[in-house]
Amino acid sequence: FWRDEAIYVYAGQQLTHGQAPYVSIFDAKGPGSPFLAGAAAWIADRLGVDDLHLIRLTFFVCSLLTVLGVYLLALRLWHSVPGALVAAVVFASFKGYAWDAVAGPDGHSPSITFAVFALWLVVGRRWFWAGFVGALAMLVWQPMAVYPLVAMLGAAVWTPQARWRAVA
Repeated sequence: FWRDEAIYVYAGQQLTHGQAPYVSIFDAKGPGSPFLAGAAAWIADRLGVDDLHLIRLTFFVCSLLTVLGVYLLALRLWHSVPGALVAAVVFASFKGYAWDAVAGPDGHSPSITFAVFALWLVVGRRWFWAGFVGALAMLVWQPMAVYPLVAMLGAAVWTPQARWRAVA
């Protein structure tokens, strides 16, 4: 593991023992990845399997969901199955992303998953859920705070009636 990945795994394992994030080790990142790792470690404990393997599998599934999200986003934008398939394949073939997906757990993978689905919801004009999923992306990695703002801006610009209700 690199330092960050080890911190996510350690924080997740500590969550299963009742210790909140940032108590035993300080990390200047959001609590999303440690909580995701903690959920995987908790499930692994209940199933009697190795928690490290299930944590890695959980983050790998997030990466797979991101590729699916890119496909769905491209399909919603362009209404073209071949175009969406190309977008998903190209995204999945980025060397850095693919390596982090396989070697994981990469702490930023869930934020990218949430960001892609937030964009998919924005394009579908589902403002509340776009803001909610964008906020989940922000809980994983703070620079993703732009996604709830995109949802609010989209609601303000593209909602002809009840604009302030859509923004709220």
